[in-house]
Amino acid sequence: MLSPRLFFWAAVMCAIAAAEPASTSANPERASALSNRILAPCCWRESVSVHRSPVADSVRQQITAAVSSGKSNEEIIEALVEEHGRRILREPGGSQGTWLYTIPVVGVLIAGACLVQFLKHSVSRPPMATVSPLCSGNPAIDDFPDED
Repeated sequence: MLSPRLFFWAAVMCAIAAAEPASTSANPERASALSNRILAPCCWRESVSVHRSPVADSVRQQITAAVSSGKSNEEIIEALVEEHGRRILREPGGSQGTWLYTIPVVGVLIAGACLVQFLKHSVSRPPMATVSPLCSGNPAIDDFPDED
């Protein structure tokens, strides 16, 4: 028969062994998700996950190693930002990201208000009177003799 202590340790080891593949199977998805959030530092156009260059490969390896070592997403992103600057982020965070969305909206609203004001002003203005140089009452024309 198994002693209670041996049975306990066997159960703990089985639980650890069963939980380990779940954590390692989640690592590739997590590394891939992080790679999608980071731009390749060689061209700053594509994410590291799809860009094919030695620099992008190096960043992907850094991300995979950091995920495997158990670092959190925030720690990994913070380390990459320290190394390459905030430009490495595909989506800027914080107030910078908010300004990217609000400035165009405010600009369109201001342009619309200016257009409405211009149209209101131009419609309410009376039309200008046109004066023809050949109208009656002009002394230079009234002095001409009629051809009849």
